Amino acid sequence: MGLEAPHCLFQGLLADTAQRKLCESCRVKGLSICGGFAVDHAEELAGITQRVSCTAGSTLFTEGDQADYFYTVTNGVVQFSKYLLSGRRQILGFLLKGDFLGLAVQDQYSYTAEATTNCNLCQFNKKQFERLMSTYPTLEHTLFNAVSNELMEVENRMVALGHQLAEKRLAAFLTWYWDRMQYLSPTSETSVTLPMTRRDIADYLCLSIEAVSRAFTKLRTQNIIALGDPHNVRILNLEKLQDLAES
Repeated sequence: MGLEAPHCLFQGLLADTAQRKLCESCRVKGLSICGGFAVDHAEELAGITQRVSCTAGSTLFTEGDQADYFYTVTNGVVQFSKYLLSGRRQILGFLLKGDFLGLAVQDQYSYTAEATTNCNLCQFNKKQFERLMSTYPTLEHTLFNAVSNELMEVENRMVALGHQLAEKRLAAFLTWYWDRMQYLSPTSETSVTLPMTRRDIADYLCLSIEAVSRAFTKLRTQNIIALGDPHNVRILNLEKLQDLAES
């Protein structure tokens, strides 16, 4: 029987054989820190792995919580953010399948992680993981690369915020998301499904919801995108979208 952690369901440490089979069949293993772990020692990594399920809108951990775990997103989208004294939320980035989160310089998390969608994650106990790194030094390099990806999401946001015009910020965001989707699952389709709400996008781009809505409208009227519904965007002119993001 799983344990109910605050806002998320921790399914508990699985039996070694069951967890090993899950790790072997994992579709994001090559995208995550697990992909850099020697096959011969995969069982040891599986032995310290827990599976975590979160529903959309739930909190994985909160800024200031004891940083006892690392995580890899295996399905869905997780956003990490900081809350200002005014209560306003600033989303720092969105993490997709294969992405890593939870590393803390100190003993406490420096940001809050929330599920943008229903999502599944692999959870690694920090102390147990550190013991593995001391045994297999190459794992530290893999962890460094994973953390670099986490920091890149903050960098992507800073690039988007470098634009004054809301439509350019939105173009930078849509270009980033399109690129990530193509990397994770290449397709000839020109449509993307945005799991984020308009509020999420606004909090990421430091804009109001109204400004984000107007930016979507401007991109639509310029025939750069078409909107099926708030979550479905069809890119009509990718080159023009990219140029707008980079200008």
